[in-house]
Amino acid sequence: MRLPRNGSGNPSSSPSSSLRGGTKDQQQGWMMINLSSSTHLASIRNIVIAGETGVGKSSLINLVTGVESATTANDVRGVTIGTECHYWVNDNQTFRLWDTPGLSEGSFGTVSPKQAQDALRSLLTELTRGDGVHLLVICMRGLPRVTKGMKHTYDTIMRIRDKVNPNVPIVAIITDLEKRSALPDILPSMDEWWTNNVAALREFNMAFSTHACITTLPDNCHPRMPGRRELCQGLVRRLIVEGVSPKIARNIVIAGEIGVGKSSVINLVLGLDRAFVANDVSPVTTTTSYYDWEAGGQTFRLWDTPGLGEGLHGSGPQKRAQEALRSLFMYLNERGGVHLLIICFRGISKIMTATKRTYDLVMKIRDKFSPATPVVAIITELEGRSTTFDTARSMEDWWASNAGVLSDYEIYLGVASCAESSRATSS
Repeated sequence: MRLPRNGSGNPSSSPSSSLRGGTKDQQQGWMMINLSSSTHLASIRNIVIAGETGVGKSSLINLVTGVESATTANDVRGVTIGTECHYWVNDNQTFRLWDTPGLSEGSFGTVSPKQAQDALRSLLTELTRGDGVHLLVICMRGLPRVTKGMKHTYDTIMRIRDKVNPNVPIVAIITDLEKRSALPDILPSMDEWWTNNVAALREFNMAFSTHACITTLPDNCHPRMPGRRELCQGLVRRLIVEGVSPKIARNIVIAGEIGVGKSSVINLVLGLDRAFVANDVSPVTTTTSYYDWEAGGQTFRLWDTPGLGEGLHGSGPQKRAQEALRSLFMYLNERGGVHLLIICFRGISKIMTATKRTYDLVMKIRDKFSPATPVVAIITELEGRSTTFDTARSMEDWWASNAGVLSDYEIYLGVASCAESSRATSS
């Protein structure tokens, strides 16, 4: 099975061709989409769209491309039998939008859950071997609340992604929100779904780099609203373009022990509670994810990584966490490099050998894949040392008290910051 490569819009065969099935016209339609594309694709970005059956993946593709190229249905039965590719060109950038079979169809679907999962796995594998997977879009229906079914679908997609290519960024698009739309603020009125459900998403540990809340229906659908579809189209197109934008040139990797507060540090920087946090030392971040921060005209991509250290969870998660960090460094080396490595340490009264082990693990990976990357430390959980008279200086006393011990342990850092990163501070 071969996929289209850079410089050619003519695929030898489609992904998951054994699953596509359908009528001859359906199969020819897929080929026509590809064969009619430009013969010179200077810069290709692969966008994989996944989600439950009937959530509107095909309608989303039609919204982005501006043409009715993907087959859609008016009910929740699956219409995408195999993986299908649709092209969209924006300026000098060519995007391949990959439609995938609906997950969780059950016994009444046209594709079994196993076939749908196999199709997604096969597509991600082949794209990773070729031009790469640049963005994974998870579509979810804008139900009144987040359901266990949505969580199950998310977990299924993430298991496949993490096994094939764990560094592919994940974004969410919430569909079927036309009834929430209202004038004059059409997009903000639909985005209220996210505001109302973000706490439930956190509780289900469903993390996304960014999101869009939309409808794919035309303006004359109830409630009638001129300009709504164009606004939704622009929003989704921006999400895709910015999600794979090569302009993002500053990658900040944040590493540390389990429960040290890496996600809280990210929330502190962003000024928003976007990264999931926990109130104990259990690992919240189980895979790599990123959050973009704009400052001084520069975009910084903050990479949250799984916690290191065996903790209470055995050696299995420890090995997976190391592999995730190693894989992230390799991935970023091909995409602009790692510009800063932040190691988070807990501000305990005495430096532990576990701190030294974590430092050595991180530095071993850094020295192998990106030895020129500068390393800094952030010391967390120092709220007990803060005073109303001089908060910063009182917490900075930790460093003065422990700098010598760190040197004895051969823990060398370019610069350090001592801070409290609790939710109360970052809100």
